[in-house]
Amino acid sequence: MIKKLIFLVVLGVSLGFAIRNYMIEWIYIASGSMEPTLHVETRLFVNKLAYIFRDPKRGEIICFQSPMEGDKKFVKRIIAVEGDKIEIINKVVWINGSEPEEPYVQHTREEARFMDDNFGLCVVPEGTVF
Repeated sequence: MIKKLIFLVVLGVSLGFAIRNYMIEWIYIASGSMEPTLHVETRLFVNKLAYIFRDPKRGEIICFQSPMEGDKKFVKRIIAVEGDKIEIINKVVWINGSEPEEPYVQHTREEARFMDDNFGLCVVPEGTVF
């Protein structure tokens, strides 16, 4: 009886560890950078298996480790994939020479033309997203 109980506890802890580290993760949204799609204090599950069988696509929301602080996670939307030419002129995104439809963007084009946020033309490197 004790051996079965120990086996079940070890099995449960092992499965929990495997699921948490390799399959799904619980994420807390701490900032408003993804509004209006995801609101501050939203909690959601992240599917860690999504990109094993296919590449990420433009418009999808992803979760990744902060490149500066390894313990932080970021939740962001992919706006360009490898090979895309991207440029941002006064907060207006241009991908491959055209402006994509982005219904989730907070500001309008009219508002954006008065903002001075620019990002020069670049090609998204292979194996990466923007």
